[in-house]
Amino acid sequence: MFTACTAVIVIKENTVLLGYRSDGQGWSLAGGKQEPNENLETCAKRELHEEFGLLAIHLEPLGRIHAASLVRGVPLTVHPMVYLCREYTGTVQMRIEEMLDFQWVSLDQAGLISDLYPPTREALKAYTEQIRKERR
Repeated sequence: MFTACTAVIVIKENTVLLGYRSDGQGWSLAGGKQEPNENLETCAKRELHEEFGLLAIHLEPLGRIHAASLVRGVPLTVHPMVYLCREYTGTVQMRIEEMLDFQWVSLDQAGLISDLYPPTREALKAYTEQIRKERR
């Protein structure tokens, strides 16, 4: 079990930001491994900046998800803390070591992407479920 990691759902006008991972694991949210002496929120902010060039102003914790993943080539079940980011500054500027491409997609469109990174799929399912509960 790997829990020292994060995922960030960036929202803009009812769309979410996805990047195509440079490691070939598909379309993904920002996120990654926690570094020593770093809390999870700081990790999420750092990963968002490293992968997409955006600076989070505010992150809302959504909770943990559980998904299969490859971590440095090793299959693991990861349990990232998922954050929602509606407030940020900057424009998307990817680092080629992290992401090769990006797109803004609706939640419905994201669910149809065949090569969606498994932790991203689970994080977006959890977010969609939260939206449904809030609307009740």
